[in-house]
Amino acid sequence: MRLFIALAILVLLNIACTPDSQTTQNSPEEAAKGIFEALKVEDFETAQLYGTKSTQKALLEFATNLKMSNAEEKEALIAPYKMEISKVTCAEKNGTMICKLCCNPEFDVELTMVQQDDKWFAQMDFPY
Repeated sequence: MRLFIALAILVLLNIACTPDSQTTQNSPEEAAKGIFEALKVEDFETAQLYGTKSTQKALLEFATNLKMSNAEEKEALIAPYKMEISKVTCAEKNGTMICKLCCNPEFDVELTMVQQDDKWFAQMDFPY
């Protein structure tokens, strides 16, 4: 009986200590879609997980700017990220991975993607 309890405790500890992966970044397509899905719902903390260090800093500043903006300004700043993504295609151009997100009727969206430690991250700038 003690063996069974000890085994059960070990299993629970193993489950509790296993890192919970909040993002899927195994491909540039997954990371590109992930950051835009987070931005669409204004979840800047999750969006930061998909961004490079400079993107994380820019996101923090963007989120702060949104808090200080009136409703009309905020809507204008966040509008480009509210698009529905139906397709993401990535290809290497001149040594850089570029992902095109479809479909925004007003303009094409291209993201530069960076791979670090087998994960993909978006490199983005934000309007202030």
